[in-house]
Amino acid sequence: EKKRRSTEEEKPARNFRIRLFYSFSLEISNPTCGHSVTEFLNFAGLQRKMELIFLGTSAGSPTVDRNVQSLVLKLENGKALMIDAGEGTQQQLLKYNNANSKAKIKISSIETVFLTHLHGDHLFGVPGLLCLLDASNSTLRIVGPYGLCEFILLVLRISKTELKNHLTIVELLTSTEEKDSKLEIPHFVTYETRHQDVDGVWYDLYDKKHVVQVTAAQIDHANMPCLAYAVIEPPRSGKIDATAVRTRASEANDDPKRIFTLLRQQVSSFFLADGTQIDDISQFYVDGITQIRGRKVAIYGDNRPSSFNLRATKMCHGADILVHEATLENALQDTAFERGHSTPGDAGALANTLQAGSLILWHFSPRYGSGDDEDWKETFVQQARMCNTDVVTYHGNIYLAYDFFSSPIQKHTPRICT
Repeated sequence: EKKRRSTEEEKPARNFRIRLFYSFSLEISNPTCGHSVTEFLNFAGLQRKMELIFLGTSAGSPTVDRNVQSLVLKLENGKALMIDAGEGTQQQLLKYNNANSKAKIKISSIETVFLTHLHGDHLFGVPGLLCLLDASNSTLRIVGPYGLCEFILLVLRISKTELKNHLTIVELLTSTEEKDSKLEIPHFVTYETRHQDVDGVWYDLYDKKHVVQVTAAQIDHANMPCLAYAVIEPPRSGKIDATAVRTRASEANDDPKRIFTLLRQQVSSFFLADGTQIDDISQFYVDGITQIRGRKVAIYGDNRPSSFNLRATKMCHGADILVHEATLENALQDTAFERGHSTPGDAGALANTLQAGSLILWHFSPRYGSGDDEDWKETFVQQARMCNTDVVTYHGNIYLAYDFFSSPIQKHTPRICT
């Protein structure tokens, strides 16, 4: 009865959206209307958003309140990327969906899993997760450091597990590593390797570059190879000035629809019907803004401050959000460094160097957050803000992630790309 009443209450809003979609779709079918499909979807509340969702935030082992590492980045095309999969990740995924029925992470949307490194709190959830994803996805892809393929094949072989869908394993190799030719690859697995570019960065790790580009670089996690990932959205077109297009088309005896089409193809120059060459296309855009830069998310695996991280620093510079570990408080900085980890102060200093818009801390030692002890959270935020100095240095937003914490990533307001 409760479900029936809820459905009845939702009908008017749903019917309104259907009527709105029909009326607006008639308008946007006209290429000279000056509106975009994205504008309509935003107005109707139907546009998907880019969003980070944390499934586990504990370092090393789980606590009563926190599972070990995993997060999901939902994309606007309806797909999702997963970063790390500690033990119990598939259970966390199901729990999140049960508590968020209207904002679920669709299992079938997770096409690619990226691993920062092969420590257990980032890795041991992979076998079960692969079986869960295999039940929903037609193809699976997992990317990570050297040794990933051997681990997955060993678990599948010993457990006598045969996936019904195809699995692609991509290992990111350094200049000193080579593809393992001794591995026995089953028929449902493809084993690929990628080598670093000359600048030490792995490029094009996600096959839908028109949506986002994923790159990776090494970072210093003591004796364990580890990666930082950057998820970069391409710039989008500025808003076309329909009046300017129609006026110029009329003057040149041209078809405005043709000009709209060329502008939406983001051409850099074109000819009008009267032979005039247009090299400055900014005259056809509102405020002369032809492109709006895309969003950028930097997700670091476990690491300590080191000059070894410079390639990752360059790759992640200007990130809108930096996701970074803060395993131990500043007072334990020597211990953290020895174990290849960071403090809140270290994370804040990196966020300041990257000029990151926001900093999200995770990967907290199980020693923090037991019972009613919440004072450590305020301490961690303050330490990150001070960046290992005596004054406030980082002025961006700082968040402490917890399990099922989510953070939407807002689009940039119009400004000229440089």
